[in-house]
Amino acid sequence: FRKDCRQGSGGDNDTHSRAKACSEQQLSDVEDTLHDSFIAMEETPKGDTHETLGEMPEGEHPPKFTCKKDFTGFSLEDLYVIEICAGSARLSKIAHGHGFRTMAVDHSTARTCGFPICIFDLTDPSDLESLLQFIDEAAACILMIWVAPPCGTSSRAREKKLPKLEAAGAKVPTPLRSSQQPDQLDGLGGLDKLKGLEAGHPRSLDRYVDPQMEAMLNANFLEEPAALAKRRIEFFHKYLCRAKELHAQEEELRRGMPDHVRDLVGGKRLLLWKEILADCNYPDTSLIDEMAAGFRLSGWMGKSNVFKARAKRPSMSLSTLKQLSRALNASTLRSMDVGQEPQLEAETWEETVEEAKKGWIWFDETSDSNDCLFSGRRFGIHQSNKTRVIDDCSCCGLNWTVGLHEKFRLQSIDVLASMMAAAFKKFPHLEFPEVLGRCYDLKSAYKQFPVHSSDRASLRMAVRDPSAEEPRLIGFNALPFGAVGSVASFLRVSMSVWYIGLVALQLCWTAFYDDYSVLSRRELLANTSWCVESLFQLLGLKFATDGKKFMPINAVFKMLGLQVDLSTCREKEMLIGHTEDRKNELKQKIDEILAAGVMDSKEAERLRGRMVFFEGYTFGRVANAAVKNLGRFCTDRPGSMRYSLLTLRDRVLSAPPIRIGVTLTDTWTVFTDGACSPELRQGSIGGLILDPLGRCQSFFSSMVPNDVMDEFFQASANPIHELEVLPVLVACLLWGARFSGALIVYYIDHESARMAYIKGNGETSFASYMIGNFVELEAAWQHETWFGRCPSTSNPADGPSRLDLSWFEGKHAEQTSLNWEQLRHHLNIKGERPDRR
Repeated sequence: FRKDCRQGSGGDNDTHSRAKACSEQQLSDVEDTLHDSFIAMEETPKGDTHETLGEMPEGEHPPKFTCKKDFTGFSLEDLYVIEICAGSARLSKIAHGHGFRTMAVDHSTARTCGFPICIFDLTDPSDLESLLQFIDEAAACILMIWVAPPCGTSSRAREKKLPKLEAAGAKVPTPLRSSQQPDQLDGLGGLDKLKGLEAGHPRSLDRYVDPQMEAMLNANFLEEPAALAKRRIEFFHKYLCRAKELHAQEEELRRGMPDHVRDLVGGKRLLLWKEILADCNYPDTSLIDEMAAGFRLSGWMGKSNVFKARAKRPSMSLSTLKQLSRALNASTLRSMDVGQEPQLEAETWEETVEEAKKGWIWFDETSDSNDCLFSGRRFGIHQSNKTRVIDDCSCCGLNWTVGLHEKFRLQSIDVLASMMAAAFKKFPHLEFPEVLGRCYDLKSAYKQFPVHSSDRASLRMAVRDPSAEEPRLIGFNALPFGAVGSVASFLRVSMSVWYIGLVALQLCWTAFYDDYSVLSRRELLANTSWCVESLFQLLGLKFATDGKKFMPINAVFKMLGLQVDLSTCREKEMLIGHTEDRKNELKQKIDEILAAGVMDSKEAERLRGRMVFFEGYTFGRVANAAVKNLGRFCTDRPGSMRYSLLTLRDRVLSAPPIRIGVTLTDTWTVFTDGACSPELRQGSIGGLILDPLGRCQSFFSSMVPNDVMDEFFQASANPIHELEVLPVLVACLLWGARFSGALIVYYIDHESARMAYIKGNGETSFASYMIGNFVELEAAWQHETWFGRCPSTSNPADGPSRLDLSWFEGKHAEQTSLNWEQLRHHLNIKGERPDRR
C-alpha cells in the first residue's frame, strides 16, 4: 500500500516559527510507524491480506513507504492526517492523540467512535469539489491521506505477534482480555491492573468529601449555630466595604470593555469577585479576566486548575475550519430546507425575537452565510411546559475547534448524598439536628455572560422566520446554548460561586450548572437564606425570586427533577426519590399504551428513556428485564409487551426511594466460589465476608445436596455456572441484613457468573431464578452492589468451596451453617422453574 504525499508550495511560516521543529530522526520514526501500520492491512502481489503487524510471509517484502516532501521545520501539529470514508474514525482518533492535525471525512456520523466527522457526501459534486479544494490548499502540510477504513480494535491488536520487536528486546503489548474473559485476564499486574483502579471502581461516596467539606460539615452540624452566623455576617461587612472602595476601579474596567461585554457584565462586581476568590486561594486565577474580555467559543479553553486534568485537543484547527466553512455553511443551509413542525418553529422564532430585544443576540442583515463565517442551525425542542432553543455549534464545526485542559465534573445529587452521609457519621450516638433544604436557580444563566469579540464576529446561526422564505442569520452577544465553549466557561463560573459559599460562608450546598441546592439546620434557616441571596447580589448575579424556581425552604424539596426528603434526618436518614407528579405522569402514559393496545418503536424508545432515568433514582434492579424488553422492542419488534408494561407500571407505583444513612459510608467485601466434579456429579460452595476494616467476620463451606445437584445436571452437563451463581445468593441470604444500606463488593472468580449478576440475568433458568431472588433481596435491603473479578489463585473463598478451611485458622471468624430447606425454596427445587431470561 503506497501513499505519495502531494506536492504543494508555501506554508504558514508564522506557525512554523512558533512550533517546535521536528528533527529528521523524529520524521524517520514517524515514517517507520506508518510503514509498520500499513503492513497490518496490506495486500500482497498474490492478493492475500496479511494482518500480522510487522511480519510478512517468507520470500515477500513489504513495499517501502516513501515521501517525496521535506517536512523539516514542521511540528507534528502542522501535519495533516486525512481519513476519507472514515467510518468509525479510529485512525483519526489515534493520530489526533499522537499530536497530528486530523480530519475524518464521511457522509454520516452513524459509525463514529466518538471522534468528530466532517460531513462530505462524495457523490455530491459540490461536496467533492470543496474537499478537493481543501486538499489543494493544504497540500503543503498533508502527511497522509488514508482512504481505507480501519479494521479491528486496539484490544484485539494486542493479540498479534511482534517477533521482530521481541527479537530486538523491545517490550511488546500483552493481551488484556479475551472472548472468554472480556473484563480482564487473570494475573494482570502493574500498569495494566492500575487501569481499573484509576477509573475509580468500586467507588464510595467518601471520594466527594474533601477537607474543606469536612470543615463545612463541622461548622454546620457540630459547632454552635451562632458562631457560624457571626462569621457569615463578618464576611459581608468586610466585602461590602471593599465594594465601595473598588467602585472607581470597577468603572474604569467597564469603560475598557467592548460594548456587548459591558452590557452583560457591567452590573457585576468583577474586581471584588476576583479579590474574594484570591482571598479564598481559589486556583482559577484567570476566570475573571476572561469574563471581562468575553469567553472564547473556539480554540483552547481556559485552565481552571479546579477540575481533574485530562487534556482533550481540538479535533480541528480554526484555520482548517475556515477553509471548510463554505462547504459546511452550504450544508447547514440545505438542512434548513427541512423544517420542524409549524408550531415549534413559530415558538422558536418568538423566543429568538425576545432574545434580540434583551440584547443577547442580534440579527445580521449584511453577511452572507457563505462568507468567512461559521453558520450553524438554531432549532427548538419542547421541554416540560416551555420551548428551549438550541444553537447547534457542531454542524458548523465550531465545537470541533475547542480544546479542553480538564475533564469537568458536575455536582450531581451524589455530592449532596455524600455530604449528608458524612454528616450523619459524625453523630454516632447523638440525635442529628433538624435539617431543611431548598434550591436556587440563576436566571437565564448563560445569557448573563458575554462571548469574546473574535467569536462574536465569526459565529452565526440560521433560524427560520415563519413570515420569510429564507432563513435569518443571528449573531451572539451572550453565550449560546449548544456550544462546548459555553459549557466549559459557565461551569468555571458556577464552581467559583460554589467555592466562595463553601469556603468563605461554609454553606452546605451543591452546584449543578445554574442550580444551587442548599441545606440548613433549623436554627440557621433565616441566616442561610439571607447568606445565599446576599452572595448572588454582591457578585451581581441574577436569580429567580418567584414561581416554581423560588420555593420556600422545607423538609421536602425538589432538586434536579427529584424529591429530597429530610423529614427523617433526626434519625440520621435522608430519602431521595421521584416526585408524585413524575410517577403519575409515567403511570398515565403506560395506561394509555395498555388501553390502546399498540405501541410503535418511537414511542417505545421515549418510554424506555424515561424509565431508564426513573430507574436511576429508585432503589433496586427488579425492573431491569422489562426495561430491556422495551429496548429490544425498539429494534426487533418482538411479540406482546403487555407483561413488561404491567411490570413497569407496578414499579412506578411501588418503587422505593433511595435511603441515605450512616451505613452508606461503609464498604463490606464478600468473596464467593463454587466447585464442580461432573464425573462424581458433586458440587460444593464457599464464601466469606470482610467488614469495612478488612476483618473476616463469617464464612460458609458446604457440599451441595444430591437432589439439588441432580436438578442442576438436568439443565447442564457441567453446571459450574449455577454453582458460581449460588454462593452469591447464599451470602446475601446469610448476611444481607447485617449490612443493610451499605456498599457491598462481591468478588467472583467466574466471569459468566459475574456478568450474569451485573446484567441481572443468568445463562440458565436456574441461574436466572437465583439472580431474580438476589435482586429482590438487594432492593429490600438497599444494598449498593459492585461485582468484581478475582482470580482463583487470589480468591480466599477457593478453599472453603473445596471444604478446605485452613485459611481461617487464627482469624476468629464464625462459620455459618446453611439451611438447605430454605435454599431449596429460593432455588424453586421440585417446583416449576420460570424462565426469567
